[in-house]
Amino acid sequence: MRFEIKLAVDGNAPPILPINYQYELASWIYRTIAEGDRDYATWLHTNGFSCGSKTFKLFCFSHLITPKRNIVGDRLHVLSPEISFRLSFLPERSTEEFIKGVFHNQTMILGDRISQGRFRVGSITLENKEDFTTWGVFKTLSPVVVSSFRDDRSKEYISPTDCRFGALLIGNLKQKYKLYHGHDYIDIVKPEFELLGEPKQKGITLKQSGEYPIKVIGYQFSFRLSADSALLQMGYAAGFGEDNSMGFGMCQLQ
Repeated sequence: MRFEIKLAVDGNAPPILPINYQYELASWIYRTIAEGDRDYATWLHTNGFSCGSKTFKLFCFSHLITPKRNIVGDRLHVLSPEISFRLSFLPERSTEEFIKGVFHNQTMILGDRISQGRFRVGSITLENKEDFTTWGVFKTLSPVVVSSFRDDRSKEYISPTDCRFGALLIGNLKQKYKLYHGHDYIDIVKPEFELLGEPKQKGITLKQSGEYPIKVIGYQFSFRLSADSALLQMGYAAGFGEDNSMGFGMCQLQ
């Protein structure tokens, strides 16, 4: 279930945001849901769905869509009176009425100690459900993160041009499928990943103001994925790759 949430600039001065705003936006989403249903927000934040040692929250959101903007250093100057982002949930608990109820008329203050922006939620629109067959062509709305551990247990972020990327991306989708449905995914159509065009690397620092910032590397690109409809729907609703609940891996159909 996917929504477009529009945000109106609340104030006279153009907002100035840090370009690394994903952690703060994720925190605002959690806090807003908590105001409507604290138990649900706590479950999302601390539990989610577990598969072995991995936990998936099974929701994702896009980057902020700013029609007019200017980037100066590490600051994003918002020049549009209205911006938006997309938010998607897989669990059935996230009904249209629930999401519209908790986000209606909310105010968001986004930023850090250097600069902030204040926004007011305007419209919340439920997007049409997509019907998948055996393939889909996707474009990232937020960077897709795929990683692997080296022999020394350090994390290596994998580029879509790497021959391992497709298998890791598909393996991640199968894990999400298993934990959500309670059984292993059985290939009806053999999943195949095809990169379309040149990917763009994007480094994101989470908790930038904290003592131990977390640096994540994702990629923005277009791709074709052949798989059965259940696996395609899983990626479309819950996000492709890792760290979806922190604002990574949301895609749209091309």
